[in-house]
Amino acid sequence: MGAPRVGLRFPDIFFLRTIPNPRDFSLSLRSFSTPPDVRLIPAHLAATSLRSPLSPSSLSSPASALPSDLSPSDRSRATRRWAPPPIFHSITLSEGMATSNTDTSNAARKKEVKKETRLGLTYKKDKDFGEWYSEVCVAGEMIEYYDISGCYILRPWTMAIWETLQAFFDAEIKKMNVKNVYFPLFVTENVLQKEKDHIEGFAPEVAWVTKSGQSEMEIPIAIRPTSETVMYPYYSKWIRGHRDLPLKLNQWCNVVRWEFSHPTPFIRSREFLWQEGHTAFATQDEADQEVLEILELYRRIYEEFLAIPVIKGKKSELEKFAGGFYTTSVEAFIPNTGRGIQGATSHCLGQNFAKMFEINFENEKGEKAMVWQNSWAYSTRTIGVMVMVHGDDKGLVLPPKVASVQVIVIPVPYKDADTQAIFDACRSTVDTLCKAGFRAEVDLRDNYSPGWKYSHWEMKGVPLRIEIGPKDLANKQVDKELNRVIHACT
Repeated sequence: MGAPRVGLRFPDIFFLRTIPNPRDFSLSLRSFSTPPDVRLIPAHLAATSLRSPLSPSSLSSPASALPSDLSPSDRSRATRRWAPPPIFHSITLSEGMATSNTDTSNAARKKEVKKETRLGLTYKKDKDFGEWYSEVCVAGEMIEYYDISGCYILRPWTMAIWETLQAFFDAEIKKMNVKNVYFPLFVTENVLQKEKDHIEGFAPEVAWVTKSGQSEMEIPIAIRPTSETVMYPYYSKWIRGHRDLPLKLNQWCNVVRWEFSHPTPFIRSREFLWQEGHTAFATQDEADQEVLEILELYRRIYEEFLAIPVIKGKKSELEKFAGGFYTTSVEAFIPNTGRGIQGATSHCLGQNFAKMFEINFENEKGEKAMVWQNSWAYSTRTIGVMVMVHGDDKGLVLPPKVASVQVIVIPVPYKDADTQAIFDACRSTVDTLCKAGFRAEVDLRDNYSPGWKYSHWEMKGVPLRIEIGPKDLANKQVDKELNRVIHACT
């Protein structure tokens, strides 16, 4: 009890062990592979990674994850056991690393607080998944509801995750010589009607602007549900010869889709953020190669950053993108629902749009030819999938690579203790952690008890919590243990 206490908030190792056909899976904490009776230390949350089995490389459906000789009843029970509630580990950094028992200290702290805002979720993940999901998105400060159904305010906690994913993907596609652009939000009805197969697939989702002030507009204007018909008229203008190819453009933007009546935060929202890449090539081989390269980047987003196993595959003819040649996607599995969910898509459009928008070029033989095109996109849905897979009845559980706060330091002052000295030690700890590459903060609010702060940061899913009290200062353990941990993690 003479060293700072550390709490790790991460999914249960059981979830990993239930997934067959493993391949290496990159995370940023070493908690998965560490037995309970072995000394546990916090790994370098940003720069180091753990290799742990977590990816079902050959799964085509939830049922295929199970042995073929199981009875129907056993298969049903096994499916339900994919994701038990995550656990919360509390450990010390001292030699021996015994699990700390904080019940006594928590009881003592409760006596000091007369009134306190109560934290906690009303719904249980395994009993009322839909209500739990909506509640945890709000309570975890990911979103706030807006006065237009299906539209949500994305709070800083969410935007930090999105910006992390955006930075990774943007850097990777630039290595592929993809350039960023921005096209207008609006598209005319005439352009939309150019491609019947495409617009029939999106017709129910299109939102229209029909009035300007109090006057009816002579020509209604659509708000883009996607940008093929917005961008491709200009591809036909910019592409003339084989030297203009390949043309690789990407835009980070919002889109609007209005067809559904029961929106869900992140998963089915009427307006959402995404990236959409649109590329043109001289040959099908080039287009096919890029489809798979982009699909691999989407896999990395889910598995390396969000700690979610996904399956890469090709969509059926009925499920493929409207007007496309073929569609590939990464699919995730939501244990509590027993269903898969589409994570991101990479489409080969073939020459369908080139034919419609007359995107032609003169090849090296001087012959007129049509380009081969791709489009690919992922959206803020990725964040919703992360919440569904990792969250528990205490709140969010954020993978360390995308958590804007990886370590929260909480002072635990006692009556008659030198509170200022404890606060100073907490600030010093955060400075040391930040210099070592961690994203760390300290919670010095004096109107909340330590217990309330524990619940608050658990609700927000911060991966690592460090508690510092008077005994830690008296025994001069803070700097010693912190330096030892940082040295071990770098």
